[in-house]
Amino acid sequence: MNEFKKLPFRARFNMFLSGLMWNLIFSGGIVIALLIIKNVDFFPYTVKNVAILLSKIAFTYLILDTLLEPTLGYSRYRYRVTEDSVEKISGIFTKSHEIVPIHRMQQIELEESFFNRLFKLSSLLVITSGGEMTVEYLSIEEGRVISERLKSYINGFAQEDSLNGKS
Repeated sequence: MNEFKKLPFRARFNMFLSGLMWNLIFSGGIVIALLIIKNVDFFPYTVKNVAILLSKIAFTYLILDTLLEPTLGYSRYRYRVTEDSVEKISGIFTKSHEIVPIHRMQQIELEESFFNRLFKLSSLLVITSGGEMTVEYLSIEEGRVISERLKSYINGFAQEDSLNGKS
């Protein structure tokens, strides 16, 4: 698996629905904050105008995020697993290229959220001593294969370390 792989097509629907859900929650918070600011006499007129402007910017961002994540985000998302590392390329507004060397990995988790289960997808969580990386929207089968493969690599490194006297 040396070439970067694309996500399954059903990942687009997952991206849209999960993004829509979170953006609706954030929108509700913005509306509540805006109503409080507009209806409380404590805030000066300029603060109310700034709050309205900021809420319009936030709503514009949320709408763009909801529309662009399943289109541009989907088309730019790539991952690959080699004998040396796990890599992920993602991003809409900024491109992110994450690389985790296999010898740094300490734990591998395969997660299935509510929306992932709806679309038969999973997320692979790679944990190192310095942080973590999540490869999202993998098919369940692909996630299991990659997870088992990475676990065997990690076990191989652990056995080498124990044979060489490292702890």
